[in-house]
Amino acid sequence: MYGMINVAIKGLVEEKFGKQSWVDICEEAKIDNDDFKDLQYYPDHVTYQLVAAASKILSLKPELVLKEFGTYWVQHTANTGYGPIMNLFGGDFVTCLKNLNNMHARMGLNLPNLKPPRFEVIEKDGNSFILEYYSTRKGL
Repeated sequence: MYGMINVAIKGLVEEKFGKQSWVDICEEAKIDNDDFKDLQYYPDHVTYQLVAAASKILSLKPELVLKEFGTYWVQHTANTGYGPIMNLFGGDFVTCLKNLNNMHARMGLNLPNLKPPRFEVIEKDGNSFILEYYSTRKGL
C-alpha cells in the first residue's frame, strides 16, 4: 500500500488516542521508522501489522480499527490536498462515490503498484443508498 494509508493511520491514532499510543503501536508492530512517505509504496504486511498492533494496544477489534480509519480517511484526504481531486469527480457526495472507481483508475496511471478497492453505489430511494466495497486484499 502507499504510504498515504500509513500516514493516515498514524494521524488517526495520534489525534484520537495520543502520541504515546502510536509509539506503543509501532513497537508492537516492530516498525522502526514511522516516517512514511505518501507516494512511496510499502508492502501490505506493514499496514496489516499496524492494524493488528492498533487492535491490541487500543483494545479494539481489527474491524473497528478499520471502521475508525475509514471515517478518519474521508476527512483526512479532504484536509491534506486530495479534496480538490475528489471535487473533480462529482459536485455532490453520492456522485463522488459513484466515481471513486474512475478516480482510482486515473490515480493508478501515476501509482504503478496501486491495487485500489472497487466500489458500487446502490440507491435505495431518494434519501439513502448502500456503498459496497470490494478489495482483493484479504481482510479489507
